[in-house]
Amino acid sequence: MTNADVSNFSIKGPDRAENQDAIIGGLQVAGGVLFAVADGLGGQPAGDVASKAALVGLGLGLGIARKPDFKAGFKQAVTAIEEKTTAQPGTKGMATTISAVFIKDSRAHVGHVGDSRVYHIHRGHIEQITKDQTRAQQMVDAREMTPAEAQHDERRHMLYSVVSARGKYELEVDHFTVEPGDRILLVTDGVYELIDEAGLLEISDCSVEAQNMTEAAYLRINARGPIDDATVVCVDILKD
Repeated sequence: MTNADVSNFSIKGPDRAENQDAIIGGLQVAGGVLFAVADGLGGQPAGDVASKAALVGLGLGLGIARKPDFKAGFKQAVTAIEEKTTAQPGTKGMATTISAVFIKDSRAHVGHVGDSRVYHIHRGHIEQITKDQTRAQQMVDAREMTPAEAQHDERRHMLYSVVSARGKYELEVDHFTVEPGDRILLVTDGVYELIDEAGLLEISDCSVEAQNMTEAAYLRINARGPIDDATVVCVDILKD
């Protein structure tokens, strides 16, 4: 099992009764370690219930599969939301994003739905592993909009794929190799709306440990003023 240093935080956004983000900060399951962030949809009811239930289901699904099978994991996340919808009045229509990383040995497996993000920082370079499942990103892919334009277009918040009781979503899976010195960041949109890719790399370059990274990101978000729930999970790969 890969040795890692982990730190995380989650800030409730302004004018919110509940923080609708949820975290898995290092669940030992299926012979590896699972990390995840989920962002319950603010425009739908019970986003906080959806995000928490979905992550419980995700962990359970991987445990049942006994391997990093995100197809099984996300299916179980849908089941968990369905069960909550049945048992808890006022939760019909709730939905969430999920971005997850399962690490075993020197391999990181990624499962993603929505617009939370996974970044990989390797030897001074940062790469966004996931792709936002938004209308704006679709337009960028179709060359109808530039990435710079998409950063300020309101369609960047229009999701076309989420995890809900409907069970209709587009699961993206990926994997990459990790080595000691690498850093993995899982963030919700309340983070990258305030700290762009270059800003995250700048903070990382000045942060020796995972806790330094999350503390610096927390301070920067608070200094600028949170505009949404903001969540970061930082995973540093260490020598065994």
